[in-house]
Amino acid sequence: MLRRLPLRSLWRILSETNLEAIRRGAESRFEVLVAGDDRAGAEQLATMIGDTGDAGAAPGGRAPTHPWLHIADASTAAPVLGGEPFSLAVLVSRKAELSRPLSSIRDDLSARGVPIVVVVIGVSGKTAAIVRRSESQRVTVANLDAPALAAIGQVLLTAMPPELRLGLGRQFPALRALLFVSLIDETARANAGYAFASGIAEIIPAVNIAMNLGDVVILTKNQLIMSYKIALVAGKSGTPRHLIGEILGVLGGGLLFRQVARQLVGLIPVVGIAPKVAVAYGGTWAIGQAVVLWATTGQALTMASVGHFFDEGLKRGRKAARALVSRRRGKKRAQSTSR
Repeated sequence: MLRRLPLRSLWRILSETNLEAIRRGAESRFEVLVAGDDRAGAEQLATMIGDTGDAGAAPGGRAPTHPWLHIADASTAAPVLGGEPFSLAVLVSRKAELSRPLSSIRDDLSARGVPIVVVVIGVSGKTAAIVRRSESQRVTVANLDAPALAAIGQVLLTAMPPELRLGLGRQFPALRALLFVSLIDETARANAGYAFASGIAEIIPAVNIAMNLGDVVILTKNQLIMSYKIALVAGKSGTPRHLIGEILGVLGGGLLFRQVARQLVGLIPVVGIAPKVAVAYGGTWAIGQAVVLWATTGQALTMASVGHFFDEGLKRGRKAARALVSRRRGKKRAQSTSR
């Protein structure tokens, strides 16, 4: 009864979120400009972030970059700038201060509302990383190599308009792992914060059971929306109902119901707030990892993998719970001191 109760109304609650809009955003076309004083540097960066993985399709056996990436030499970029409504521009420089051609591109596109990311290569010093006027994000890297991809990818995801961020990961496999981490961490933190806030209210015994059942629905809803986004980023297609059905088919027999059962630990008042927060964070993290595994490899879940994800997730959840409890205690001490 308890484990069916939260899921009985789940699709109705999920329908309150515009899942179709999320899908459209993930599948929307966008155009990204990659420009540099040195065209070779711009091409190298474009290849890093937009490698389709189809080696041999291009002349010379080099994997082609994604067709939505436009590479330009800054000194001859004018025809490109006038022809495309860019969603993002990435400017590659080997100097902290941009050259006149790159500065002109930055100012022109910024005035049109295009987010600007500047990648500075081989320049040390803190000032090189400071975002300049008209720039959205800036990052410094020693070289354009594999270790630099995480730093560059993070600023690209941050600068991209929110409605297109899922599409960036869907189209560019090199950025997917970063986006998976971001989606899982964001949702796990949100669920932990919600569990903490509702846990404070649940100290009142009369509302404890009702709020816990409501909590399970909200937490599970967030977990399924996260899972839906992960599936879209991984390249899966289909209507929202179809994809959610696939996800429930993967999780329903093991991970999801186990997570629901653990969330109900909050029904026992003596347990306290911290374990509930740990379960909300850790269970969300575990479900995210399981969905990533399924969506990227098609690998079926086993009880061993489920147990591993939960054990690791709860370790992370306990840390999150301690941080939230400590922060609340600090605020209470500050408030009592100021009186």
